[in-house]
Amino acid sequence: MLAAAQEPYKDARRQRLEYHGPGRDEPEPSGLREVRIGYYGPDDPANPLGGTFWQGAQRAVGEANRSGGYNGLPFRLAARWSENPWTGGAGVVVQMAYTDKVWAIIGGIDGTSTHLAEQVVTKALLPLVDPGSTDKTVNQASVPWMFSWLPADPAHAEAIGRGLRESSTGESFVLISATDHDSRALAAELKSFLARNHLTPGRHVEFQPGVLEGARIAAEAAQLK
Repeated sequence: MLAAAQEPYKDARRQRLEYHGPGRDEPEPSGLREVRIGYYGPDDPANPLGGTFWQGAQRAVGEANRSGGYNGLPFRLAARWSENPWTGGAGVVVQMAYTDKVWAIIGGIDGTSTHLAEQVVTKALLPLVDPGSTDKTVNQASVPWMFSWLPADPAHAEAIGRGLRESSTGESFVLISATDHDSRALAAELKSFLARNHLTPGRHVEFQPGVLEGARIAAEAAQLK
């Protein structure tokens, strides 16, 4: 006889996050001439990873300013970035919070940078709007002022997995993924979904981001046959 499924004592996924601490009644700074919004990412439209995020943030701020800004005061993006988030990422977010004195932060551009930013805003009590991370663990920290724009990896994995299941002809297939943090997280979620639905890739080929390995990837994928 199968044991009945145990219900968790507390399921954080069903908990509505609310903030009841201090800060709501604090007045705005005196002599305010603009409202700074931190941007944690490269402020270069040509950047291959974060350029479109920067353009989107600029457009949003421009539209808000044309609508009157904040009580007539303009919004301005204060951008800071570190090409190596693990060594300098948290430091630049601290600078935005306590030197630039931003009112909120947009960032980061991937799961790694967003995790680092989250560690700072948790203590600084700054809203963080995350445009580029799909890592579900970002929101599992239960920080009520942390907001993600994109669906988390389980939702992506389910969409991909359902497509494979519905189009499956019984033939084996190859899973190709990169080795960066975000790609590995999504690949793990996808493989978990596939396993639950009795679908298993015949081969899993990984590659390093930014490295041109098309020939090698194609050769390894072709070995499935």
